[in-house]
Amino acid sequence: MLSGAFTHCWNAVRQLEMAGSNSKVNMGVLGVSASTVVHAAGNGADALWFAVQNGSGGLTRNNLSWCDLPCWVGEVPDVAATTLPEALASWDCRNNRLAW
Repeated sequence: MLSGAFTHCWNAVRQLEMAGSNSKVNMGVLGVSASTVVHAAGNGADALWFAVQNGSGGLTRNNLSWCDLPCWVGEVPDVAATTLPEALASWDCRNNRLAW
């Protein structure tokens, strides 16, 4: 089912590219069957709700070795420890681990 939805969206994007930037393409309806949230306070809606209830946000002082900007940063916990399945190993990057 996902591949069909992807194909439908990809075809609509291709049609839009061929028609020109000012044209509209009817992409139809794409149902969303699930969602989640990833943020500096944790992974998932439960972690977000816990942070809201406790007044925490997950921001920490900048500790990036390559940046001396005095600011606060939000790093999603445990992203570095997350691994993609072997079949997706060639797609491994921080953004895809966040989505996984």
